[in-house]
Amino acid sequence: MNTKHCPTCGQDKLLVDFYRRSKAKNRLRSECKACTRLYQIAHREEHAVCARRWREAHPEKSAVSSYRWREPHPRSDAARSRRWRKTYPEKAIASARRWDKAHPEINATRGRRWKQHNRDKTQASCQKRRALKLSAFGADYTTAQMIEDRCEYYGRLCYLCGAPSTAMDHVKPLIRGGAHLPCNLRPICQRCNSAKGGKWPYPSYSKQKVVNIWPGSV
Repeated sequence: MNTKHCPTCGQDKLLVDFYRRSKAKNRLRSECKACTRLYQIAHREEHAVCARRWREAHPEKSAVSSYRWREPHPRSDAARSRRWRKTYPEKAIASARRWDKAHPEINATRGRRWKQHNRDKTQASCQKRRALKLSAFGADYTTAQMIEDRCEYYGRLCYLCGAPSTAMDHVKPLIRGGAHLPCNLRPICQRCNSAKGGKWPYPSYSKQKVVNIWPGSV
């Protein structure tokens, strides 16, 4: 027989409409999936408590069961993880710190990989950290997107020589009281950045090949 009777709804349904149960004679639950879901929704809190007790009593089986479900459902697992982190931000941070502490090598490799693929965000984060350390004005205001837009405005070219930029420069250096604001940030190449350093005022601005600068901005 390819059908089974559900005593809750009183209907005969296909075997695929029933959840598995290893202790049952036919390896299937007596109620169908629809009735089981309705019961779980009506007794959500009780079901969560029972599930939590089972996971605590059987940690190894719980880990195996979770892995079996996550492997064929990567998108659903990612969405569920995002919802959990958004609902419990403090627990998410504590869990991430525990994982980082238990897996230092994997965490370092993953961090290096992320930095390689997100150089702009990494650079913006370093600049913000340095600005906060020096108590520069605008450190809490300027975002990574603002810096990215600033770089795009100059065509990703050095504002002094016109070569491809490799960094973002504070026209008035932070150590000289410059602000960490978009109006004080411009893309610069490594050669000009090393030559300029922390000099202020920087000599011979008029002799440099300044690109994409509107009148009166310097």
